[in-house]
Amino acid sequence: MRSPLERVDEKVIASVVAAGWGLRVSELRYFPEGGGAYHWIARADDARRWFVTCDDLDTKPWLGFTYSAD
Repeated sequence: MRSPLERVDEKVIASVVAAGWGLRVSELRYFPEGGGAYHWIARADDARRWFVTCDDLDTKPWLGFTYSAD
């Protein structure tokens, strides 16, 4: 996608990466490449770079189901 996912703040992306991968993100840069997903280059505190992808699952029902507690 050429422009970032507006519904998700980059602070949330960094927080999810920290919680899921145990990485402290010192820099997060949107990477406008690919088709149908959102991508960032994350630099961790140890200077390693990581490729981060986020999909908007509301636009991709074939990737799974949403369950409600209702």
